[in-house]
Amino acid sequence: MKANFVSPVQVRKIWVLGGGGGGDKEQHPSELKLYVNKEGIDFSGIGDHTPTQVFQIPVDSDGLELTTLVHSFSNVTSLHFFFSQNHGADTTAVQYIGMQGTSA
Repeated sequence: MKANFVSPVQVRKIWVLGGGGGGDKEQHPSELKLYVNKEGIDFSGIGDHTPTQVFQIPVDSDGLELTTLVHSFSNVTSLHFFFSQNHGADTTAVQYIGMQGTSA
C-alpha cells in the first residue's frame, strides 16, 4: 500500500489492525516494512530497497500502535507499507491502517 501526501508531513505513529474478519490469527501480519519517499517501488523490486523501518508485529485483536523513528519520518511525501510476512496463512489480512503526525 502507498500513501501520498499533498505537503510534507512528520509521521509519529502508525496503527495496524490485522487478521481476517473471521478471527483467523494466522492471517495477521507479523512483519511490516516501511519505505519513506521511495518512488517506483513495486512487489517485484521491493527487495532491492532498504526499508526505512521494520516492525515485528504480534497478533493483537485490538490493533497495535507502532512508534516511528522521528528523524527518519520527518518531511514525508510518500509512505509505502509492505506486510512481508504473516503468522502462517497463505494470505495476509489487514483491516485498518492509521497514521498520526503533523505537517512538516
